[in-house]
Amino acid sequence: MFRSRLRISSSSVFLLCRRIASVSKATPEQVLMVKTAFDPLAMEAPVVGRVFFERLFELYPASRKFFCHLGSTDDELFANPIFQNHYTKVILSVGSMINNLYSNNHQKNVELFERLGPTHMKRNVSVEHTPYIKHTLMDILHLEPHSAIENAWISVLDTLFSEYNDKLKDAWKSKD
Repeated sequence: MFRSRLRISSSSVFLLCRRIASVSKATPEQVLMVKTAFDPLAMEAPVVGRVFFERLFELYPASRKFFCHLGSTDDELFANPIFQNHYTKVILSVGSMINNLYSNNHQKNVELFERLGPTHMKRNVSVEHTPYIKHTLMDILHLEPHSAIENAWISVLDTLFSEYNDKLKDAWKSKD
């Protein structure tokens, strides 16, 4: 169901996802489009979360290091209830972030990012890693290239990750 269509990290989707510096705010129509597409996925959060992390580790094997404390092999990691809870929460959090954008509740996302920034910083996650997350999300969605829905996802993810990156940068600055 969620098999990849992307072959290499120089794909056009990956290059579009990397443009963190030139963020374009998502329009209300784009947010609604993404919310409508994501709501059914959120109902399958454990499955989608597992597929997301399997693909993330396939595309970016170095990202596995962030979870080595939960299992030394993929089998151990994916069998670990803590990791299962984590990958489910990741997908549910993405859904919450999209819903917060949809309901124009910016403050809720700010609060979420303020909690995530220091937590991720403690695991040595930095803003350089966010394009991998965006790329993997786009990859498992199987969107038609250059379609309105693909453009909507890119805009929404750019908006969300711009805000997240700001909080992650703040966490790293406060560490120094």
